[in-house]
Amino acid sequence: MADVESTDTQSSGIEKHDPQHDTRSVYHIRNEYLCFGYIRDIESMLLNQVIPIDIIQLCSQYHFSYELFLVAHHAYSIQDDGRTVEKISTEYNTAAFGAAKLPSNAHGIYEWTFKILHRETSMYIGITTNLDQPKADLWKGVDGMSCSVSTTGTKVVNKDRSSAYGPSAMFQEDGLIRMQLDLIDMKLTYFRNGESLGVLNNNLPSGDDMFYQMCVTFLNARSKITLEEFRQLR
Repeated sequence: MADVESTDTQSSGIEKHDPQHDTRSVYHIRNEYLCFGYIRDIESMLLNQVIPIDIIQLCSQYHFSYELFLVAHHAYSIQDDGRTVEKISTEYNTAAFGAAKLPSNAHGIYEWTFKILHRETSMYIGITTNLDQPKADLWKGVDGMSCSVSTTGTKVVNKDRSSAYGPSAMFQEDGLIRMQLDLIDMKLTYFRNGESLGVLNNNLPSGDDMFYQMCVTFLNARSKITLEEFRQLR
């Protein structure tokens, strides 16, 4: 179960994992030790085959084989070793974030598939360039670029909201939502139970210092989703 960080957690609003269930180490092993297409085991260090950390971090920025919920406001509970997130209070203007920070100029295509475990209104699922900000709110817009779609069918690009994706019946409990981030054609597309809902944004910005991160904002307590799959298509 996720634990609250001991240093001024109420002011920072950040929740991180208990060291005994340190999914962060799993993420770092799978990505920081990735170099030129494969994962370096910790045992390689015992053979004095240490890759300089700067090279590892640079290479790992462009390949992502693993994803989980890593950082969240204390209004959320991160469960199942980072695969599931649940809103446990009614505190507004809060968010939970994935671990992967995808360079906007990475020229890759990435997909997240979520399952709605408990559906409430105003569950927003999307991406943001406002990294690891637990007081962010996808519904009201955040600094930088953010795009999301909610269980009510509302789509949001920054602070611009519309109902272009349809009525609330579109996203039901136990339904699957797939989000595809295309950093080649710079667009974001959503799918419901395998059926494309169309492109939400086809003009995503990019830059050398800009990164995209998966993010969710839930309005109501008991809202709960799980990350079924994450994959890099290209």
